[in-house]
Amino acid sequence: MATPKGLRQVTIQLDCGAKLVLYGSRGDPLLILQLRRLTPTEESMLDPSYKVAVALSPAEALAVGSELTRYAATGMPPVHIS
Repeated sequence: MATPKGLRQVTIQLDCGAKLVLYGSRGDPLLILQLRRLTPTEESMLDPSYKVAVALSPAEALAVGSELTRYAATGMPPVHIS
């Protein structure tokens, strides 16, 4: 898939085989967070393939990022962000 024009793309390969893809630009206040996983049918008919995306405001992105950082640094379960 091509990167949408004017957006920067960062792809992070996850241990579970999925990819976390971030799209954003300095001029746009929204960050697009996309989770992708593609499992070819010939490898497994039971493992799901998916692509899900959400748009995050700067405040939401900071809240998610800080919660992930806190959890990774302390090993504590994350709290519900509403």
